[in-house]
Amino acid sequence: MKQTVLTAFLAWSALTVGSGASAQDISWGPATGITGDANLAAGTYYDAFLPNTSTPAPLTVDAVTFNVDTLVAGPSTGDGIITATETSGALNNYNSSSFPSAPPSSSAFAAVMNAGGIYQNGGSGAGTVTITGLTPGQGYEIQVFNYANDNDPGLTTLTSSNSVTLSNLPNSGGANTYGEFATGTFTPSGSTETFTWAGAGSAYTVLGAIYVCTLPSDLPPTISVDTTPGAVTTYLNSTTTFNAVFTGTAPLTNQWAVSTDGGLTFNLISGATNNTLTVTNSQVITNYEYYLKSVNAFGTNHSSPATLTVLSVPPQTISWGPAIGITGDNSLQTNGTYVDAYIPDPTLSSSLTADGVVFNASTSSSSTGGSDGVISFNVLSGNNLSYNFTTFPTAPPSSPAFAAVMNAGGTYENGGSGSGIAVLTGLTNGHLYSVQVFNYANDGDPGLTTLSGATNVTLSNLPGAAGAGTYGEFATGTFTATTTNESFYWNGAGSGFTVLGAISVRDISSTATPVISADTTPASATVFINSTITFSAYFVGVQPITNQWQVSTDNGATFQGIAGANGTSLTLTNSTLVTNVLYRLVASNRYGSTPSTAASLNVIPAPPQGVYWESVQGITGDANLSTGGAYFDALMLNSSEPALTVDGIAFNASTGQYGGYTGDGVIDFIGIGSSLNNFAWPGTFPTSGSASSDFATLMDDGGIFQFGGAGMGRILISGLTNGDVYQVQIFNFAPDGDPGLTTFSGVTTATLNNLPGAGGPNTYGEYATGSFTATGPNEMILWNGAGSSYTVVCSISVRDVTGVVATNAINVQSTVTNGQMRINWPPDHIGWRLLTQTNSINTGLGTNWVTVPNSTSVNAVSVPVTTTNGCVFFRLVYP
Repeated sequence: MKQTVLTAFLAWSALTVGSGASAQDISWGPATGITGDANLAAGTYYDAFLPNTSTPAPLTVDAVTFNVDTLVAGPSTGDGIITATETSGALNNYNSSSFPSAPPSSSAFAAVMNAGGIYQNGGSGAGTVTITGLTPGQGYEIQVFNYANDNDPGLTTLTSSNSVTLSNLPNSGGANTYGEFATGTFTPSGSTETFTWAGAGSAYTVLGAIYVCTLPSDLPPTISVDTTPGAVTTYLNSTTTFNAVFTGTAPLTNQWAVSTDGGLTFNLISGATNNTLTVTNSQVITNYEYYLKSVNAFGTNHSSPATLTVLSVPPQTISWGPAIGITGDNSLQTNGTYVDAYIPDPTLSSSLTADGVVFNASTSSSSTGGSDGVISFNVLSGNNLSYNFTTFPTAPPSSPAFAAVMNAGGTYENGGSGSGIAVLTGLTNGHLYSVQVFNYANDGDPGLTTLSGATNVTLSNLPGAAGAGTYGEFATGTFTATTTNESFYWNGAGSGFTVLGAISVRDISSTATPVISADTTPASATVFINSTITFSAYFVGVQPITNQWQVSTDNGATFQGIAGANGTSLTLTNSTLVTNVLYRLVASNRYGSTPSTAASLNVIPAPPQGVYWESVQGITGDANLSTGGAYFDALMLNSSEPALTVDGIAFNASTGQYGGYTGDGVIDFIGIGSSLNNFAWPGTFPTSGSASSDFATLMDDGGIFQFGGAGMGRILISGLTNGDVYQVQIFNFAPDGDPGLTTFSGVTTATLNNLPGAGGPNTYGEYATGSFTATGPNEMILWNGAGSSYTVVCSISVRDVTGVVATNAINVQSTVTNGQMRINWPPDHIGWRLLTQTNSINTGLGTNWVTVPNSTSVNAVSVPVTTTNGCVFFRLVYP
């Protein structure tokens, strides 16, 4: 503990002004209720003072003598060591005669409390307390007591390195307590220590008995973290977590306790000895209290009691469909009979109408929730904050009215830790209902929110998160009412914010055939052979609804059912080459059938991934751009940037290609699993020395990225000549402080880092060079995020280097299969010689290198591996 105090002193000592006086470095603990003698610290006595100029004589308690005034000068009073000065207000005395003298108090301690101290009328007073004659480097503990029985709180804030506010009201510290006191510790750098006090809004500013003792006397545990709220109201079958952390002289023993009688008595909770207590709310309760008690050899302390109330909650039977990207008005369900719609933005002043649906504002609200009389929400943890925007698009398929609903926002809780419940009322037992929840926010934070029910769904509010042309996400769910109420929880899923946007409810009991609620089947998809693809669709309507996936091989003229495909999703393994095969989901109930939009699937051959990547290099400038061999093609992946020529190499702009690919028709790329985004960093790549302005512009034009490090995709190089050797280069540069790690596949793999300087001194981003021998007209490279926030791919260039022998040193690769070791090296190093020598391990490398026959005309050899062979060494040399 003494080290902790010393550290605080060192942090403040640079602010000390004047000789012999230390900074205000007292570390105050929390205000504690006075119960009697036991509240008096047991350290080595230094001085104690009663700042009441009318107290006739010193008072001694437990060997601690509280001195009276020996000096009163104007606004100051002191005993020669401790001096209290009023800098604002009048120097008035107060005393009492009502502090209890029965245990745990005593008559002597009661006399000290009743002696009172000084006060200033009106609560506007302020002053200082100075302690003199201190020993620099010695640890001290100080206590200040406040007690007055006149029913005025007498709030006084003591300020030093931190602040604490005392109240002198009887019982203010809890049951059977009388007034409050605060304890602080400090290590002075000079002979004087000072702290200030100021009124905190009560009628009086009160300063009572002051006691100082020296360390290293140890103290009871002191609370440093207390996240147990004053009161929690939650719902049945939820969980509630309380947390507190104590510091002090080890060992510390922690024990949670519970009170079922409103705090009169507390009982220990078996096994609850950690800093955190999680309570499963399995029964309806009112006014239970929880606190953490901490004990060491010098005493006991406990956290502030937290009151828990558990309410009953209606069933959560909503069957949520998948999260869908918001495109506009057509995202709003309008079939069935409108029941209610509500925007949970506590600042919204009037209703908004979109497509005949009126989204109400709150008719009642509080700091933890709101309601329009039919739909209500309540925040269970976190804070009820409003968000709204002006950026949702108004052009078709949206409209100004729908954009106004999205821009009205909703409620959020900062930190991703929020949770709450939404309740739908006024329902008719047995009717079928549809509920929709919309989330939209344009601040770049995903705002992930999980909605609970019979099935759960997680929404993201990022523009474009669900695919191109979408803005945020929404979810549609259905339920059959079994009571007049239905509810669902929402909970943050780890993002910066927990978001709940517009809510609408419709009675769809009268709806005849099923109505599609979500359709994620793309209009067309082109994939490689032996890959998988998933189509999904979701219908609502009168139950029961049966699902049947169908396929058409005649371009939609006829459809046949797929045996066993009766879910809302269909996953296909693409084991054969196909062209324009259509898939759709048909949903049926007793009123009829409805199909989803048919999706066209094309399965094409997957080219080999035969790239031999060399080691990753840091970008320094033009010299990194390979110009050997015959120029084949180059592509700028940022589709918003124009073409650019550098050192005779034209980097083409992207144009749309087939099957979702983008590129120039020779080099094309496609993202898998998440949408692609452009990025650029104008003016940041250095142009001095080895980098020209054109090369810097190429780097600054950036490329593409995917959020979250989960991105992946393919690069397809087409129009190759079978048997020719090609060299490919990929550059990555972004100065935003995120590594943007991206791994490229091949015979060997390469991982790039876009951080400036990541490749070594004077480098800016990284690039990789690889070579391959074409075995057909196409070559494919996969990219995959390597755990950073972003998955990044920038400019790509390709050259035909047939007959050109690379001169850079590389490492040979080796694999062992079925007793054969295969040694290989990049095809642009054909012409290098593979050397070998045989020595024992004890002998090690020698000078007896021998050329492996015919190794200069290939880039791979195989040698047998047996347990009887000796040690063999290999190396590759040029030429």
